[in-house]
Amino acid sequence: MGDWPMIRPDMATIEQLFSKSQRVLICFRRGGGGDAIGSALALSDFFRHSGKDVDIVSEEFVCPSQYTFLEGHTTIQTHLPHLQKFAITVDISEVGLSDHADEIKEGKLRIYLTPDEGRFSKDMVRVASSNYRYDLIVTIGTRSFESLGESFFKHGEFFHTLPVVNIDHDGTNRHYGNINLVDITKSSSAEIVYDLLVHLGREHISPTIAHSLLTGIITKTRSFRTHRIEPHTLRSAGELTLLGVTHLYRTRSIATLKLWGTALSNLDISGEGLIVSTVTRADFAKTGAGEQDLEDVVMELIAGSPDAKRVVLLHEHAETRDIHGMLTVFTPENALELTGAWQPIGNHVKASFLLHDMSLLEAKQLVMSTLQS
Repeated sequence: MGDWPMIRPDMATIEQLFSKSQRVLICFRRGGGGDAIGSALALSDFFRHSGKDVDIVSEEFVCPSQYTFLEGHTTIQTHLPHLQKFAITVDISEVGLSDHADEIKEGKLRIYLTPDEGRFSKDMVRVASSNYRYDLIVTIGTRSFESLGESFFKHGEFFHTLPVVNIDHDGTNRHYGNINLVDITKSSSAEIVYDLLVHLGREHISPTIAHSLLTGIITKTRSFRTHRIEPHTLRSAGELTLLGVTHLYRTRSIATLKLWGTALSNLDISGEGLIVSTVTRADFAKTGAGEQDLEDVVMELIAGSPDAKRVVLLHEHAETRDIHGMLTVFTPENALELTGAWQPIGNHVKASFLLHDMSLLEAKQLVMSTLQS
């Protein structure tokens, strides 16, 4: 890792490095999927809006058709551009310059200089390489330098000279960066990038960035159905949805997606497999969704957690002061029996019930204490 020591992955150090860098290279391995693509585009958008020059490179990259809706996917390059310039300086202060010419012959560049008077000597010539085109490298979802392919094998010195921030969620990552932001508790690289951008300032997360990051999370978790779902994954996805998403999760309406994001953001998850979320009248008004959207999307996505045993959605009724609850169970238990004190309707898997004369918070506390016992 060249002249740069390995640094503990604290956010303050990363923030300082991002702040002083002006020319950033983002790389991910050949064949990187939606997580790598979405994460790279999100970081690229962040850097550009911060006034940086940034390029994304992935060897032999061809954007899969399902990700061509992502803004900026056409900017991802398949190979590194020229990294340095070689400068030849000739001191002409004593002899002047009458004429000059150059030619390339047999793979060699020849430069011809004619002085005004006297002659040139080799002591008048200086050669030097310019600084590298970039001053920071960020890798996404890439196990090792070698995973970058020819970009690394042809330019190894470059990768070993510049500071490298290595972002990944895979336990096989070799921690080759100077800063290794590798977190195996996260569902995806996109989730790590989201946490990083939240630390740097939520105001930096534009709808375009949110769109890209949510694509990464949904892709990597297979729409929240893999074993790597944790509460913070669902909350992150919910927050990103509320920040502005226009093209995700099948053909759902924008209003439904926003309501889904609200429900995910309001999750309470117990260690006993109980998941409870709430939706207020204000949430319906803000998102433009209706009660008919609740079971269709919110229950499906919340129930995507493999650890869920009982999932409850509580919402304020649109026309009365009642609290409407829906319980779905994923065990041999009977949903109607579990909610029997509240005169439920439904079946052994899904039960619907009303709670009277209490606030949404009181209803949630009652439901959680009853179903955890």
